[in-house]
Amino acid sequence: MGKVNINEIEHYQEKMQGGFFALKNDKDVARVRFLYETMEDIPVYAVHEIELDGRRKYVNCLRSYDEPLEKCPLCLAKYKLLVKFFLQLYDEDEQIVKVWDRGVTIKGMLEGLTKRCNPLVGTAVEIERSGKPGDTRTTYTPYPLTADGATLEDFPEKTELIGTLILDKTQRELEYFLNHGEFPESIQRTEPAARQPATSRTTRATSERQTERVSTLPQRRVPRKGNDKF
Repeated sequence: MGKVNINEIEHYQEKMQGGFFALKNDKDVARVRFLYETMEDIPVYAVHEIELDGRRKYVNCLRSYDEPLEKCPLCLAKYKLLVKFFLQLYDEDEQIVKVWDRGVTIKGMLEGLTKRCNPLVGTAVEIERSGKPGDTRTTYTPYPLTADGATLEDFPEKTELIGTLILDKTQRELEYFLNHGEFPESIQRTEPAARQPATSRTTRATSERQTERVSTLPQRRVPRKGNDKF
C-alpha cells in the first residue's frame, strides 16, 4: 500500500500502535520551497521501520487501514504502523532538495500554506521552529515570501520515494525478512541504490547562503534557453 489518501489519515491513526531536512533548535529558521502544487499533491505514506544491516530503514506497508493484517507480514508480526509525510523540499540556502520527515500533525500547517500559496511550489517559504530539542509541543510557523512563478519542472531532482527512501517489498520478501533478518540475495536488485546528493544550480557567495529573515525576498529564477532549467 505505502502511499495513502490524505483524507484517510484518521483511519490510520486509529490503527497505529503508538539527506533529511531539520530545524534542530528553538528559533532556527530556514528558507525552503515545497515541491508540490496543491494539498492533494502531497503524498502520505504508511510504512514500517525495520533494522537492516545495522541501520533503520522504512519499508512499504502492504495493506490499507481496512484490510486484514494478513495482507502485510509486518503488520501481522506487530511492527508499528507509521503514517508519515516525507515532504520533498528545496533548501533555498543550500540549493539542494531534501526530505522533511514529519508526522501527521504537520497536516494543519500544510493546509494553511496551500490555501495561501497557489501553486505551492511558486512561493518560497521561511519556516521557524518554536520549541527546544525533545519538546513534544514543538511547532513550525511558515512565512510565505514573494511568489516568483517557479514550477515543478524547475526541480528535476524531485524523485519517487517508494523504491528509494522507502523500500518496496513483496509479501514473500517481507516473510523472508522476518525469518532471516535480511532479504534474499536473489532479490537484492529491489533494494534502492545509494542516493546521490543533488547538485547545486548556481554558486553563491558564502554570505548569500546564510539564513535570511522574513524581510529578505528570494530572487526569481529565470530559465535559460534549451534543456537547462536555470
